[in-house]
Amino acid sequence: MVLPAVFANAQTIKGTVSGKEGQLPGASVQSPATKQGTSTDLNGSFTLNTHTTGKVKVLISYIGHTPKEIELDIKTGINDAGVIILTPAEGQLGEVLVKGTMAPSQIKALSIKKTLWLLWM
Repeated sequence: MVLPAVFANAQTIKGTVSGKEGQLPGASVQSPATKQGTSTDLNGSFTLNTHTTGKVKVLISYIGHTPKEIELDIKTGINDAGVIILTPAEGQLGEVLVKGTMAPSQIKALSIKKTLWLLWM
């Protein structure tokens, strides 16, 4: 099997993002310099592929937590970032109000659909 040159030079960064309450699924893991990013899985684990070696800054963020920037020395192959712990953000999140409306034409369409469904029964 021959791999394209793009994959032959890829380095991998692996790690886990945790908080006070445990692993953080869906946390954002980005390398701004290389414009590459990923998110953590249900266990808080991530795998980020990059084509660079040397010092790379990685930004980790999660809703309700203070973002953290770490610097890693990337070597060829697989690099372990370990467990990255985020701290809860200071203060509390404000209230969010979700408001919606339905256009009169949508209400009429739903009424017609319901009537047709009842006729077929």
